[in-house]
Amino acid sequence: MLTILNRFFVLFFCCFITLAVSANETKNDPNSLTKQDITEWQLVDITYLPDIPLDDLTLYTRLNEIKNISVKSSDSKLILDENHIINVHQVTDNLSPRSHELLQKVLEHLKLTGNQQENQYFDFVTLPKQYNLNPSLVLISDYLFLFTNDDMVLAFKLKQKMRQTLATIYEKLNIIDVPLNNYYWGDEVNSNNDIFLPITDTVDPFVAGKFNDDCFDEFNYFFKGMIDDGCFRALKLKSYKKIKLLLLSSVAINSARQLSLISLSDDFNLIDRLEIGEFYELEDGGILSKYFIDKNYRITIKHFNSPYDYKKRPTTLVSKIHYVINKQGKFVKVKR
Repeated sequence: MLTILNRFFVLFFCCFITLAVSANETKNDPNSLTKQDITEWQLVDITYLPDIPLDDLTLYTRLNEIKNISVKSSDSKLILDENHIINVHQVTDNLSPRSHELLQKVLEHLKLTGNQQENQYFDFVTLPKQYNLNPSLVLISDYLFLFTNDDMVLAFKLKQKMRQTLATIYEKLNIIDVPLNNYYWGDEVNSNNDIFLPITDTVDPFVAGKFNDDCFDEFNYFFKGMIDDGCFRALKLKSYKKIKLLLLSSVAINSARQLSLISLSDDFNLIDRLEIGEFYELEDGGILSKYFIDKNYRITIKHFNSPYDYKKRPTTLVSKIHYVINKQGKFVKVKR
């Protein structure tokens, strides 16, 4: 009888431990959280103010890694890249003097220094392995700030606010119809600048160490732009089925203009981005892109080798690529 009881208690204890572990795993499983539980945050700015700067290539590689970060939150949890849960707890102001200095620069940069809402400070219970983050988190109004150990501040904004702002801007944009044969690109950008309306007209105050000191745009990372994208201006195309489309003009660090085709969902989430107008500089010229969108929204992009001494050497076609828009709103490459 005693043996049976001992076995029963051992079995009960093992089951209890299993259930406890299972409950803890469920608690820390992103898939167990409902959409109502989760708040999405959109990266809007990366500010880098080091005492000893990294070389350009190392810095650019680092920024390109960080710009793809995904951040969500739920109660006392931070979710990185969809499946890494970090428990956080609220604390009094715990920022180091250096982090305070960096935060103040970012607040000036985002024009949030006049914000009256009290700052909320949090600590990570467990330190994440991703992105070389330090254990501090700050909430201010609609913004969330993370800090790295190499003097970077990552600023995020409530994604719902971003979508609401974009929806308001979208309604005010000028509309054009297909077909489009390289319209609003190249020399036409300047002559039609009044047709393109700004996504935002916020001017970036000079911040040493940033790639783009001329134009700051909170929508850069929303549109999956490059580190040095900015000065966004847009036109809207007539919707393709239920997919919203934008022609997006932007300016890179070398002042070169780019033209992208953007697809958006009904609730103004980004679906895809396709570069349709670009110019890559080479030693003796550059690669120029031209596009055509037909009445069925089939997209053709041609790349030309355009030498500087074009009077001696003609411009030649390098490649021609065709795309269609699938049911999900993605730009899919097709053979012809």
